Amino acid sequence: MAMEIGIIEGLYTQSPWNWADRNRYAEFCRDKGAAYYLYAPKNDIYLRENWRENWPPALLAPLQAFRRHLRECGVAFGIGFTPYRVEQLDPVTRQALAARMTQINEALEPDVLCVAFDDFVSKMPELAQRQVEIAEYLAGLSCAKRFFIVGSYYSKDPLLQRTYGPMPEGYWHDLGRIGPGFDIFWTGQHVISLGHDPEELAQMAGFFGRKPYLWDNWPVNDPAWLHNRLPLFAIPGRPWQLQDSVRGLAANPMTQPNLSQIPLSTLFDIFALREDYQPRRAYLKALREYCGERLAQVVDDNLPYLVYEGRDSFSDFTRQRLLKAFGAFTTETEKRFTTEIIAWINAPCGKRA
Repeated sequence: MAMEIGIIEGLYTQSPWNWADRNRYAEFCRDKGAAYYLYAPKNDIYLRENWRENWPPALLAPLQAFRRHLRECGVAFGIGFTPYRVEQLDPVTRQALAARMTQINEALEPDVLCVAFDDFVSKMPELAQRQVEIAEYLAGLSCAKRFFIVGSYYSKDPLLQRTYGPMPEGYWHDLGRIGPGFDIFWTGQHVISLGHDPEELAQMAGFFGRKPYLWDNWPVNDPAWLHNRLPLFAIPGRPWQLQDSVRGLAANPMTQPNLSQIPLSTLFDIFALREDYQPRRAYLKALREYCGERLAQVVDDNLPYLVYEGRDSFSDFTRQRLLKAFGAFTTETEKRFTTEIIAWINAPCGKRA
């Protein structure tokens, strides 16, 4: 079997991606063979906290244009929808959800719908059963042909129970009762997993009644403890044999959209090249393809500072040296990448770029 790979824009960021960057992802997905692009940024309040409201025209028009561009590139367009604070499907809530789904259907005609219950506290009784009911109701209203669900406990990471409270007994088994038309997203042993254990994935397949579908939080850097690093190297811990344990993989990028394409490109190489895959070679190939030879050399020369030392540890000398080195590039293509690096260098310590 071949690994199905998609891209998820599922970030927490104070600096939202712009539409020019998103439109370049349509071409990236086409060129790499990505199956879909799932639009699910956490700062789009019209898909989360304010889901009852439609996008204002100034936001809806570029989103519609992006959807058209994806389809022109042969890439499916998806929406990540969070029925925020929905505790039960009473008549008023059903009517509100139906009205919102009608708006989304008419405005965007999504190919893929992901119903996400992640990252907010919900104390509804029989949590998984209610989430399944809500997700299946939304799927029945949607014009999408493909469906995903993200549960509240989408990883074994203790962080989730510390933050959102204890997981109800039998939660994963109950979530697996959702209809066979749904894939179930799973981030792995941790919210940000360095790798994925086939035994753990087989265990989750037993709970879910189907193989899990990876929501792969790599190369994300939006958590506070990762803001100061740019994980530009080849994506680690994902051997090509992983495709036997999962239904597919959706990769969640960094807050820097253009730089993210470097490590993301290596992900596609893993499953295309299999035994012939070499991480360093794949990383350099992507770096040169996107940045050009001259900038690629400067990025690679400074990789230890960008990836391992991190900007919060830079001396004034190192900071000024890096700003000078990356500020010397002036072509439009080079500046897509250097602008992101310079903004990241200049961001206050502990803050997102």
